Amino acid sequence: MVTVTIRTWCLGDENDGVASVLRNLIRYPSQGWLNFLRSNSKDEWKDFPKKGILQSINETIIHLLKDDSFSFYMEPKYIVEKEEPCIEWKGDQIVIKPLLERMFSSSNMNKVQTTAGSKTQQSQNPNSSCAKQFLKMKDSFDFEHPERDLFIFSVLFNRRKLVNLFLRKGSFHVGMSLFGASLLKALSRRARIDEEDHLSTDMLQHALSMEQVSKALLDECYASSRQDAHLLLTREIHQLGGMSCLLHADRQHLMDFAEHSACQTRLSSIWKGSLSLHTSELKVFLTILCPFLVWFIKFDMARTWASKNDIEQISEKRRGPQIQHQQPVSEGYQRRNLQRNNSQRPRLRHVSIFKCNNRDSINPFMALFKFYKTPLTRFMANVISYVFFLGLFSYFTLTNLKAVSASNSPSTVEVVVWFWFFTILMEEFRQVMVKGQHSLKYKLLNWGNNFWNLFDLLTHVFMIASITIRLLIHESKFVAARYAYSLTLTVYFLRVLQFFFAEKNMGPKVIMIRKMLKDLMYFLLIFMVVLVSFGVAYHINMFPNSPVSMLILRDVLYYPYFQIYGELSLDDLTKGGDGSCTDNETLWLENPNRRCPEDNGMVPVLLALYLLLTNILLINLLIAMFSYTFQVIQENSTKVWRYNRISLVNEYCDRPTLVPPVIVLNHLWRIMRYFLAEKGQVAKRHNPFSVRLSHDINLRLTQLEKTAMNMYLSTSRDRVEMFLDNRVANTAERLDSMMDDLLRIKESAVYQGKDTEQAGGGDGVDSRVTLHKLGDGTSVNKSEKDLAELKQQFSELKAQSVSNTTKLGEISNLLQSLLAQKQQ
Repeated sequence: MVTVTIRTWCLGDENDGVASVLRNLIRYPSQGWLNFLRSNSKDEWKDFPKKGILQSINETIIHLLKDDSFSFYMEPKYIVEKEEPCIEWKGDQIVIKPLLERMFSSSNMNKVQTTAGSKTQQSQNPNSSCAKQFLKMKDSFDFEHPERDLFIFSVLFNRRKLVNLFLRKGSFHVGMSLFGASLLKALSRRARIDEEDHLSTDMLQHALSMEQVSKALLDECYASSRQDAHLLLTREIHQLGGMSCLLHADRQHLMDFAEHSACQTRLSSIWKGSLSLHTSELKVFLTILCPFLVWFIKFDMARTWASKNDIEQISEKRRGPQIQHQQPVSEGYQRRNLQRNNSQRPRLRHVSIFKCNNRDSINPFMALFKFYKTPLTRFMANVISYVFFLGLFSYFTLTNLKAVSASNSPSTVEVVVWFWFFTILMEEFRQVMVKGQHSLKYKLLNWGNNFWNLFDLLTHVFMIASITIRLLIHESKFVAARYAYSLTLTVYFLRVLQFFFAEKNMGPKVIMIRKMLKDLMYFLLIFMVVLVSFGVAYHINMFPNSPVSMLILRDVLYYPYFQIYGELSLDDLTKGGDGSCTDNETLWLENPNRRCPEDNGMVPVLLALYLLLTNILLINLLIAMFSYTFQVIQENSTKVWRYNRISLVNEYCDRPTLVPPVIVLNHLWRIMRYFLAEKGQVAKRHNPFSVRLSHDINLRLTQLEKTAMNMYLSTSRDRVEMFLDNRVANTAERLDSMMDDLLRIKESAVYQGKDTEQAGGGDGVDSRVTLHKLGDGTSVNKSEKDLAELKQQFSELKAQSVSNTTKLGEISNLLQSLLAQKQQ
């Protein structure tokens, strides 16, 4: 029934812009080249298969979010074999008749009415053939999480009221609101591609409001309990494919949510691990170089993200014997008492050899283990390892790079660098394979979602190409290997910029450079048009009838490119050049570089136009683009850095403790464990960004989210009521002011009327005499002007009173609707 409803009424609506966008997205996989060659492409919606519509919608969600973790309807039970609705009804057929009228089409409804009219008594029997024919029951079509499914389809069709309703009725409110925001943003981008600008703007606004809802809910949870809010961010949400809120915000670019204080404090605790939060980076760096300095480091063993067992132990300490039946108030009271008791206990531990069993100390071996398991330590160790790698790479390319045919080639240092590169490549391959997606396609898409992973791919391709060229090219052409190695080393040095992301002040600067590179690419497209056009014009007039050679391409680009930097080459643009050239055709045909340019008056004119366009117009355009990018990122520098910090911390949480090149030991250990200990079963490593909590903790967090949702709704209603109260108060003040103005006008009109009667009470002679004395009629004109102004003010006040009355009616209607909602 749900499938028929979705396909016939929702997706089949030609007047609905959202349905049109979804139809295009659903048909997108069937319009690929493979289906086209097989003649399976479905260009029309009516030709699209009906029984797999739920799976097609799920594939659309996966395609939009680029993540196959959201596999909601990919099981075979969601394939519809028949289009008739299948529901069991054990009551009277007349009761369900209105629902049947909406479920069936007009043709099927006639058959239902005929059957129901002839066999009314039989239809009342649940075992009758009529009831079985139209109301069959199939348990395999039942949805496990109906609130989630209704929420998803409400988001897909951009139904705001239904989205808010099912978000309130369901569970995992923070995660669901983030999922809705990311899905709406993806739909907004797709609608903009389809030229649905108004729909795209509406969806984007809806997505931003959903993200603000998630932030407001997290605010309430964070104010209630910091530790529970941290668990809320990193717990697996089984209704969203095991995704956590932090990972979802990272993969779907939800920057507003990522900058929340709860997210950042959780990241800080994960980044420092078991170390004290006040441990400086310099102390960690020196301890890596000299492990004996671990005695000067404090450890915080109470703040841990290590394992599920630790979380369950915290749960045992926190929960009572009947936590499911406790009220939220008493639970909050117990939580506050527990936090107050924990804050009074000593939490920091120092390293000691003789007092290992003391609560305030930790033995050296455990301290070293905890120290090197910390993500901050792994990051610092990888930085040191990478600097050594660059040093060795630079050493052998500068001092000992010879052809294979030479003696002692390749050198020992070069072989070490090759092995080092191989271990780095193995680590990149491991990072791809441990992604949470199921298929390799989406593993690669998720891995490539990070800019620095794509940059790593570029460096690896350069390195493989350099090694290949170095081994295959002979000594006569060995300069090509030097070119390749020099470019590869340059790219590896640029890779160091990623390490600056960990620093709050340097991170935004690296982001600015990356964004400005995009601006530079757009600028180069415009600049190449001007460059090639004037370069060809130069060459036509300077060197006419040139022989066919690849040097023509070099000469066409050489002069105009370097002229933008001030190298005008005026001597080359005039006849005679620098004196070493010749006009003898026989000589310059043998060596085209010796040819003198022709004496042509058009070349200086072209040079003037070229400099006017490039140095004045295009360069200032590029400066303006850079300034705009800098201003935008500078205003949101903290937000952008906090968002990129999630991917950095997540990467070094997942990295092995060992660094290249000794990281190969860790890879060998994992391979042995896979084939021997696990018998082919991949052991899931603990990830602090996605923690599977116990049932009792999930119940507590669910209750916390529901309480936060109720508080948010209550606050929203209070805010609306306060806004309405302010509008009513402002309207009342305006009405009072209007009544005062009306009274003043009335008194003024009465007073002027009395003066007019007194002035008209005398005889006509006096009046004529008075008018004759006035002469120019100044008083009469003045009184008429005053009356006209009074009439104008009176008409304006009358119009204002009418508008205020209309607004008061609207306000009263809003208040009545709010009262009705409260009564419901």
